[in-house]
Amino acid sequence: MGRPINKKFIGNTGATGQQIAATAWIPGQGAPYTDAYITKQTGTGRYIMRANAGVASGQVSLVNGALTAPGQANITVTPYGGGAVEYAAVIFDNTVRTFTNNTTYDWKFEGITLTAPGQATIQSD
Repeated sequence: MGRPINKKFIGNTGATGQQIAATAWIPGQGAPYTDAYITKQTGTGRYIMRANAGVASGQVSLVNGALTAPGQANITVTPYGGGAVEYAAVIFDNTVRTFTNNTTYDWKFEGITLTAPGQATIQSD
């Protein structure tokens, strides 16, 4: 699975600190939640996510683009220079690999200034 995400970046996006945010269609729910967050990393590109708007939680896999079925989630990644938005395929402690050409970036939270190519911001609270 690689080096897992640091636990300080996992959790309720409504809490103090910065956490990774997502859009997730949690199994058993009728539609995606745009306010989801990771509660546990279960494998490469697989996570347990929960929605702030409800009490639902469940395992999801990251996908490239719009969600089309329960069990899917996406996390946006914006490369240095403001390039086209990409979607995370796998998130590690310090890097994120996207579906776009399997590109790997050093990730930072939204709102932090990127200083060089090879860096990208990741969707956050």
